[in-house]
Amino acid sequence: MPLTISGREIRRVWIIEDDPYARESYAYPLEELGALPMPANDMPMNSADEFVHSLDQQSDAVLCDYHLGKRNYATFNGDAIVAGCYGLHIPAVLCTRFPEDVDCLRRLRRSIPSLIRPEDLEPETIRRGFHSCIGEFNEHFEPHRKPFRTLVRIEEVDLDGPIGLVYIVLPGRKPKEVLKLTLDNLPEDIRPLVEPGRRLHAHVNIGASQHDELYFEAWEPE
Repeated sequence: MPLTISGREIRRVWIIEDDPYARESYAYPLEELGALPMPANDMPMNSADEFVHSLDQQSDAVLCDYHLGKRNYATFNGDAIVAGCYGLHIPAVLCTRFPEDVDCLRRLRRSIPSLIRPEDLEPETIRRGFHSCIGEFNEHFEPHRKPFRTLVRIEEVDLDGPIGLVYIVLPGRKPKEVLKLTLDNLPEDIRPLVEPGRRLHAHVNIGASQHDELYFEAWEPE
């Protein structure tokens, strides 16, 4: 029987992964769920957007790795694919085991409901990941994903390195916890306003227990 989540059937699942052995291993939990794995053995498209739009009539869901650069598999990363799928209401799970990816992922995290380490990929974790996506497509957010307009206080700014860094506090979440954002996570029209002591507002999923789950959108001056 096909996998059914909230009344939606998931029969075919694309596997996007540059390592052929990992592609094969990702297929097993999908088969246990009753889905048909569809490994993408190559990436014929030049952009994530082009690839995602080609999926619309071919796939019910996507299981995608973050790093896709090996063997010239793709010129873009998996976060762009998963975020693009979100925009088309195709449930997608992103896999990564690298903690340093958090800052890179933050820009698109709003459109990435489910992030799973490859070693944690099991039938139930995949099912939960697809369930989270489908719920958000219907405006049903889990508590750690629901966005709220909240105050953001700038504590420190470091523009000396190759990547600008902004250190912030969310008084409505954990008022003593200082969080680090890369400057490129802020919209271009907000970046000139960033200075120590500045107060801004953004929509943030303040119910997230871990900082790597946080996303920021709809920034505005106070």
